[in-house]
Amino acid sequence: MLLLAVCCGCVEYDERIELDANGKTGTLKMHLAVDEKFLGGNWPKLPAKGPAVKAPKIKDIFPTTLKELREQVDSAALELVDARASADSRMRHLYVVCRIKDADKLNASSALAGRKFVVSRRAGRGWSLQQEMNITGQSILGATHEETDKALKDLERAYGRENIRKILGKYSLTLSVTAPDGFEATSRDGKIHRKKTVIWKKSLVDLLYSQESWKMGVSFAKAQ
Repeated sequence: MLLLAVCCGCVEYDERIELDANGKTGTLKMHLAVDEKFLGGNWPKLPAKGPAVKAPKIKDIFPTTLKELREQVDSAALELVDARASADSRMRHLYVVCRIKDADKLNASSALAGRKFVVSRRAGRGWSLQQEMNITGQSILGATHEETDKALKDLERAYGRENIRKILGKYSLTLSVTAPDGFEATSRDGKIHRKKTVIWKKSLVDLLYSQESWKMGVSFAKAQ
C-alpha cells in the first residue's frame, strides 16, 4: 500500500497497532503524509479550493482508489474499516484504519510487505510481538529494493545527493504497539509511554540508506 510514497520519497509515516487482551486481534491505524513539493507526475492535481482541501474520494488526492486499497488490505490477517484522504498547502494525507483479524497471519499481508512479525503468547500471563523491516529486500514502503533504489536515484539527480539526504533527514517513520488496560509493556529497543505503549522512530534517510534490518520487540504482561 505504501508504494504510493516511493515515487516521491519525502513522507511522514505513523503506524499504530492496538492489540486486544488475547494478543491476536486488534486495530491497525496508518497515517501517511506526503510532501507536496516532491510528488511524481502520476499524482492527481488538486482542485483549487483554497489552502486546505478535503476531497470525498481518495483518488482526488492520491494515485489510488478506495477499491484498490481494499483489495490490497483485505486478507486473512486484516480487514479495511475506514480510509480517507485530505490535503493542505504543504502535505497530502492518507488515513487508514484496519481491523486485525489474526496477528499470526500478518506476515502474509501484502499491505505490510517487507515486514516480518512473530507473536508469542504465554498462557494466562501475556504475549510478545517481534517485528522486523528488511530494507535490503522489500522496503517499509511496500516496494522492491530496486524500485526504492530507483526512486532515490531520481531524487538525487534532481536535487543532488547531499541535498536529498538533508531533505530526507527531516522526515521520519513512527511505529507503536499498545496493549489494552490491565497490561504493562517492556522493550529493549523502544520508548515506553505510560507503561502500555512502546514507540519506535527512525528518520527516513537512515531507513532508506541503511543496509540493516530495523528490529523492534515488545512484551506485554498483566499488571501487578
